[in-house]
Amino acid sequence: MIKDFINQPVAKVINTNILCFGKIIEQEMRNKWLWFNIDWKGVPSAMTIPQWQRCNTVIMIDKEKMANVLESL
Repeated sequence: MIKDFINQPVAKVINTNILCFGKIIEQEMRNKWLWFNIDWKGVPSAMTIPQWQRCNTVIMIDKEKMANVLESL
């Protein structure tokens, strides 16, 4: 059985300097790869990011851990 990642927050780095955030709203297996349908938030208006992303192209976010790291900076 495949782990359920629905509602998991994710991030993706675009062009090496743009960090985009979103939430997984759907997942499915395609040719042995797990794919996520992501609801992107705050993406710069000039950019488009495909909603469907292969699992290895996004970063899973642990919100609590990220908040602690950011507070320690």
